[in-house]
Amino acid sequence: MVRIQKCIPIEIATVGSRCRYARQCAGLSVKQSAQLLGMSATCLSKMENGGWNPRRYRLETLASLYAVSLSWLAKGDNANLAPYMVAIEELDPDRQDRLMLLLDMIVLDRS
Repeated sequence: MVRIQKCIPIEIATVGSRCRYARQCAGLSVKQSAQLLGMSATCLSKMENGGWNPRRYRLETLASLYAVSLSWLAKGDNANLAPYMVAIEELDPDRQDRLMLLLDMIVLDRS
């Protein structure tokens, strides 16, 4: 899985633009991504530029390859949280539990 670093997507309007942003954050060129996806670079570029909208199965593959949530890629949901959610999902269960305790303390402290 590719790890996105230092990229926090904020309200990116189109599926293609989110795909391009995620690919760039993953450090992949159009050619590299296309090879990993089993499609032509021209086709991927056309999709990123709004020439066509990918079907769900293609979005699932893109989300997995770029390590972003399918929801964010498809609809822009949780745009600011996508990279963080991926990082949390990659933690072992013990670290996830400790992080959740820390977040609970922060939320309780604010109330």
